[in-house]
This record gives sequence, C-alpha cells and structure tokens, in this order.
Amino acid sequence: MSIIREIQTARILILGCGNTLLGDDGFGPAVIEELEKNYDLPSDVHAADVGTSIREVLFDIASSEKRPAHVVLVDTIS
Repeated sequence: MSIIREIQTARILILGCGNTLLGDDGFGPAVIEELEKNYDLPSDVHAADVGTSIREVLFDIASSEKRPAHVVLVDTIS
C-alpha cells in the first residue's frame, strides 16, 4: 500500500524514520520491521518505514484532506 493511501485510511499511522546504514539511526525502520513481522495490527493502524523521507511524508499528511487521528514517529537521537 502506498504511503498516501495509508495516510488517508489510517486512524493511527506509525512512521519509522532513519537510515539503516548508520547504526543507531536505523532504529525507526527496525521497529517497523518488528511490528510487521510479529504483530497483527488492526486494519486502521498502518506502520511504514519512511527511511529518510520523513519531511515529504509529513508534508503529504499536512496537505491531505483526510488525515490520521494520531501519527507516531519512531526515531532515535544520538
């Protein structure tokens, strides 16, 4: 499913941010991978690895007519 469709259909959107090539910076994508492998998320909850494109995704959310009720950003600060 595309991120635009996820934005428009999700009640809760979980976004994993980071670059998997830079150690701790890959925490967000690792969390999304864990959620997708080991948890059965409800149909209105979407988890997406957005890598380093979080700015574009947040812009898409801000400009969308239908937005999630909640957006969870998963990132790390080193």
